[in-house]
Amino acid sequence: MDDSVYFGSSVTNSVHCFNIYSGNEKWFYRTDGPVRFPPSYYNDKMYLGSDDGYVYCVNASNGSFV
Repeated sequence: MDDSVYFGSSVTNSVHCFNIYSGNEKWFYRTDGPVRFPPSYYNDKMYLGSDDGYVYCVNASNGSFV
């Protein structure tokens, strides 16, 4: 989305957001289990599932928990 790329990690149990131009990490959100599937974007929110049994909603611009 815009100048960001988002991906889930089953290694770090988190979702990461990077700037596509600089490669710098903007934010990450940690869960209590692997994130095996890519997050979904809607209305400036990222929705992600984790193997900890929960679905999370975070702000896409800063990674804060919604």
